[in-house]
Amino acid sequence: MLWINCAFGINAMLRVHGRLFSLYKHPSTKASTGKMENRGQLMGVPIKLVMALVIGTMTMGILMQFVGTAERTILRDMKVTFSTSRTKLTVKVYDAQSGNALNGATVVVKYPGGTLAKTLSESKNSENFAIPLNGASVVVATVQVTRNGYIPWEGQAAVGG
Repeated sequence: MLWINCAFGINAMLRVHGRLFSLYKHPSTKASTGKMENRGQLMGVPIKLVMALVIGTMTMGILMQFVGTAERTILRDMKVTFSTSRTKLTVKVYDAQSGNALNGATVVVKYPGGTLAKTLSESKNSENFAIPLNGASVVVATVQVTRNGYIPWEGQAAVGG
């Protein structure tokens, strides 16, 4: 509890652990003995200092929450390469920044008349897909690759011929 009573000059009160402390009392406030009452008082502590400390502490708490989440929202980019041979499409997935193999990605291949999907194992960064031509000489397949923490990738490949 923090309050300021301006009727009798400045009289700021602060409740800490159930005890009520006066941060500043007007000099005319005296006990029945005629002396200044100092018991349980934090004399000389300006109210602006206490308010600045409270606001500063709350602000730091809020800022620390943002610092903790900043790293989690960064998405990385992936590099996807593919090669074709007749009706076979081979898709390979890499981390774009480091060039390391990217395991565990999900690869979806869409072609006229169907869809194939595979999730790569943790020890494998490539997958082969058999694309049926259905009487056509060339089929355009759309390749979509997703992985947690990475920007989704999409591209097209011509299979056949």
